[in-house]
Amino acid sequence: MHKFVALTHSMLQNNFTGLIQQKSEADNFDPYGFGLSRTHELPVSLMWLYEHYPRDNSQMILETIDLLFEGGKQGGRDWTTFFVEGVFPKQGTGTFKTSGFTHGVNLAQAKYQTSLSGTIIGDEHLGALSPQRGYS
Repeated sequence: MHKFVALTHSMLQNNFTGLIQQKSEADNFDPYGFGLSRTHELPVSLMWLYEHYPRDNSQMILETIDLLFEGGKQGGRDWTTFFVEGVFPKQGTGTFKTSGFTHGVNLAQAKYQTSLSGTIIGDEHLGALSPQRGYS
């Protein structure tokens, strides 16, 4: 895991290589920005590593987490600007423009997208009050 952190850290320091698509360099690895939409996922594992087995890499682990969040912001996927009143959609698909923010898989752990039984679902996009597609 520490070798992975070192590689990730070096790539993110190099113009967010592997996270933000560099169209000027003919990158075509993630044209829809799914990786950007999920910059919040890897920090969970990195925090576990930091808390339990940091070795001598504590600073690099924390910097990698910061770089992931900064990359998300620079790539237009800053979740702190989405889960706010007036931005988070309260109606189902068709009433708002879909994006990487509204893709159900990207929102699977968000409290706003659960089924009536309380289980997490990951439909294509937010489903408002539909019991088949989640509710807000």
